[in-house]
Amino acid sequence: MGIVYVIIADILWAGEIIFTKKFFSNRSPVLVAAFASFFGALFYIPTLVMVKEKISSRDIVLFIIMGVFVYVIPQICYVKGIQETKSAIAASLVSLTIPIFTSFFSVFILKETISLKLILGSILVASGFIVVSLP
Repeated sequence: MGIVYVIIADILWAGEIIFTKKFFSNRSPVLVAAFASFFGALFYIPTLVMVKEKISSRDIVLFIIMGVFVYVIPQICYVKGIQETKSAIAASLVSLTIPIFTSFFSVFILKETISLKLILGSILVASGFIVVSLP
């Protein structure tokens, strides 16, 4: 069921590429990312009020670091990339590199092992992206 949720998220995230290209191509990427993040965050406010979990000051620091380095900076770069890429399809295909980077980081940070299937899959993803991106 987890994969289904990820697919649903990917389908909805695809809308970001379309909205950004169609309506916000000539706007500041920081402005677009900030407004989208702000209005998206409004939906989380009730959750923050209702949550009964204890959150330590260490957790808050980690949430801030995660917010800046995993959401804010990447989101600004992503919006800028969408705006400057000629094709929305090409912009979306670049996202296919996420599994490659996730695999790389998981080996060093989570101490996961590299398998032959992982290497072959990464090569196929990278090759496919290169083929589709060629003029």
